[in-house]
Amino acid sequence: MNYILYIIDGCHKCQRARTHLIKEQIPFQEINILKNYTAAKELKEKIQNIVTPVLIAGEDVLVGDTILSVTKKRRR
Repeated sequence: MNYILYIIDGCHKCQRARTHLIKEQIPFQEINILKNYTAAKELKEKIQNIVTPVLIAGEDVLVGDTILSVTKKRRR
């Protein structure tokens, strides 16, 4: 499964989500919506909002601290 993590610079929740995914050894693509306008537009279309952090995992969308519930065991 492909994981996409939408973040912005200086966001402590984004950093926590990123660190968690790395610790759990979950590969993900990181997209900074401040540096990629198209990504911000895509995020708005997917979840009708522009917030961070957001983790897209297939059909699942996790926002904020709910990302911390993703574990290596759970992703299988």
